[in-house]
Amino acid sequence: MFESLIDFFSFILGFNGLHWHEEYEKFCRGLSHRKLLSSDATVWISCKGTFIELQREIKKFQFMYTDLHYSKTRDSKNFGRAFKAMDHHILTVTAEWRTFFRNNRLDRTSCCDAKLQDAADLTVNQWMGFQAVLYELRNAEFRPEKMSLNAIAGYIKDQFDALKYIKEYTLNN
Repeated sequence: MFESLIDFFSFILGFNGLHWHEEYEKFCRGLSHRKLLSSDATVWISCKGTFIELQREIKKFQFMYTDLHYSKTRDSKNFGRAFKAMDHHILTVTAEWRTFFRNNRLDRTSCCDAKLQDAADLTVNQWMGFQAVLYELRNAEFRPEKMSLNAIAGYIKDQFDALKYIKEYTLNN
């Protein structure tokens, strides 16, 4: 009886623990086509990579930016939470963009369409820059807080611009 319980827990821990950790590592390195379920951080779901899904995820940036800006300038005790939420969401949106390009059989490093290349350059090819500016906000030695917040707002605007580009692409194809 005891050995079967050990085998059972080893199976469960091996299936959920190691798999989850490996998927999270891929997610953080920008290699995954999966994201965490927003209602349960233990469950991975496949990204859809559709225009609708990208639009839904990108719209969340507006609220997150407001929360980040407020917590950085007026409510520093909540800054850590807002920072982590934005950091995680950058990775989520990047995974959706990566899936969009994969689903449409497009090379994000050299698209045949100039508008799509612009979309790739503004989003999935620049996610590390977006994340770096966010980390600069946490460590104010690099640049003033206001400049970092403006740069983050610029990256979010780029996400919306890229969304317009792929809307044109999806309507034409």
